[in-house]
Amino acid sequence: MATFSRSKTKRSTSPLRKSAPGSLLKSSSRDLRTSSSRGLAASFDTSRKMGLSTGELSKIENEYIRNLQQQIYFLELEANYLRDQAKKATVIPPRVTEEAEKMMRKLRTLQSELDNRITDLAKQESAIRVLEDERETAIRKLRDAEETHAHEKKQLVNELVSLKKCKDSSERESSRREVHVKQVETEANKGLDALREAEERIAMLRTQLNDKTEEFSRCRVQLEESRSECLKYQTQLREMEERFFQSDVKTKEEVGRELREEIRQLRLEARQKEINSQQDRTLRTKIQEDCTSLIKENAALAAQVVELRKQIDADRAHQDEKVVRRQANIQELVATKDSERRLQHELQVTKEQLRSEQMKYREATQKLTREEQNAIHVRLSKTKLKSNVEELQSLNTIQNDENITLQRDKLLLTDEICDLQSKLDDKNEELIDLKTRLHDAESRCSQLESKVKMQKNLESIKWEEFHKMANTMSQFSRSMSPRKEREVDYDD
Repeated sequence: MATFSRSKTKRSTSPLRKSAPGSLLKSSSRDLRTSSSRGLAASFDTSRKMGLSTGELSKIENEYIRNLQQQIYFLELEANYLRDQAKKATVIPPRVTEEAEKMMRKLRTLQSELDNRITDLAKQESAIRVLEDERETAIRKLRDAEETHAHEKKQLVNELVSLKKCKDSSERESSRREVHVKQVETEANKGLDALREAEERIAMLRTQLNDKTEEFSRCRVQLEESRSECLKYQTQLREMEERFFQSDVKTKEEVGRELREEIRQLRLEARQKEINSQQDRTLRTKIQEDCTSLIKENAALAAQVVELRKQIDADRAHQDEKVVRRQANIQELVATKDSERRLQHELQVTKEQLRSEQMKYREATQKLTREEQNAIHVRLSKTKLKSNVEELQSLNTIQNDENITLQRDKLLLTDEICDLQSKLDDKNEELIDLKTRLHDAESRCSQLESKVKMQKNLESIKWEEFHKMANTMSQFSRSMSPRKEREVDYDD
């Protein structure tokens, strides 16, 4: 009873002696809890519906934690008040003490759970931030990879376009070369035909010259024979004259007759000799005319040879210009396997043609070595053809060098394409890894969101239970308050 008396004296001096302020504090704490719980539940529902960002969710969670702390503070005040009321109470039923102990245990468990939830929320927020950072880095890497992939794709497309252009230009150049080789072959064939015709003409003219020289030598022999005969007849005439003047036995008439007959015969012979000499002269004039015609034909052949030289010089200049153009366009030539095969086939064909032309040229040189000064121009034309053949050989060597360079460029391009393909594969693997990481991060975020929702639901359930317990305690305190008033009145 002493303890109860002490509690009574203490209760009389405490500021919370009357029931009105206690009820006001209880009602205010109840209203605050209900309003805060409703506001927070509404805010969580709205945040779930609206799908707010993580920053806004963190703000809302901080406000929620502050409200919980305020509620815990008010609950502690209410618990202290209830303790004071329990101490002041004269008779404390065991049910009330048990409920108070249960309330305290629940409060402690709720406090520990709240602390654990706060730590879990902090950890989850840090994990969410890490995942968001990883997501942002992954998105940046994806963007960078996509940009690099697009850039590399553009570069590859540009390289393919340039390769196609180079291939088209090389095909055009190869077609031009084919046309040029065909033109050179036709010109060489024309030159060889002209050389053959000139050789045939020279052979014909040579045979004609030989025939004319033989006829001329025969005419000379005949002239010498006729001259010798004329000298013989002159000597005979002189002898006859001497006989005529010396012979005194013969009569002048007989001698005159004989002399007349001899003179007539001599005249006939002289006429024949003159006719023969005229024939020889006509033969000489014919031979001279033939020689002049041969000289004219030789001059015409020489003019043809000069024209052939001019044509060959023009072809050489054209070839030099083409060589310069080829040297200027060497850097742009990149050929494929088909063009290389075609060029190799063309080279083999040109080599065979060159061999045949060389054999023909050797035969022509062997024929031309038999000729004399009239065939010098033809030899010069053959030397020009030889120079053309050498130029063709040089062009073939240049084409071989170009093929080698093209093969090197092709190998380099294949290596670059392999490197780019490997890079693209690496980038694709990185993209796949980043996508998997993003998927994992999204799955983690969804799991964390589900966990947060579950925790919020559990907290809401626990808060509802806590509200129920608080309501029961408030009802119990209300029921206890009239007893206290009665005890105070009884003491008075």
